[in-house]
Order: sequence, then C-alpha cells, then structure tokens
Amino acid sequence: MKKLILVAIFCLLSSLSLNLIAEDDALVKVYGHTDCPWTVKTLKYLDKENINYSLLDVKNDVAANRDFYDRGYKKIPQVIVGEKDEVSGWRKGTLKKLLIKHALLSE
Repeated sequence: MKKLILVAIFCLLSSLSLNLIAEDDALVKVYGHTDCPWTVKTLKYLDKENINYSLLDVKNDVAANRDFYDRGYKKIPQVIVGEKDEVSGWRKGTLKKLLIKHALLSE
C-alpha cells in the first residue's frame, strides 16, 4: 500500500513540476503543498502558462514552513512574484496581472 501511495505522489508531482526550478533562480515562488487543491490549481495554472516557479512545501519542508510563518503568512497558496508582489490564495485574475506586470506573461 505504501508503495502505491508513493507512486501516486510521484505521478502527481511529476505532472505539476513542468516548470519547477531552484528557489534561488525563481522569480515566482509558491508557498503551499500538493495536498491543497488551491495550491494544485495554482501550480497547474503556472505550468499551463509556461511560468517557471519554485514550490516551497510548507507541509514537508521545515525551513519553508518556518519562513512561511516568519513572513506572517497564514494561508496557502502564497505566491510571490518578483521581490514584493504577493497573491494570497487562489486568485487567478490577480496572479495573471502580476505575471503581466513582471513581463512573465503577455496580455
């Protein structure tokens, strides 16, 4: 049973990580985890738009979790575009505007 669950998780992550890159190289950072349907929607949208991003898994990564709470965030997904622009939760319209603002997406 554990092996089946691991295979399912691997398949889910591999389907979501088309544009997943190292945190230091990412202009878009997503705090969340793949058990959250809103995080999954966000990642699928970024993949669909071919936007490179870094996923900071607040459930399984202690450092990401600590950073998440140290920044005062309370809900996921939390998307940071550039240095300061943030989107809290699944807000496709707001996220799209920020991606356009940072020239990561055309209008």
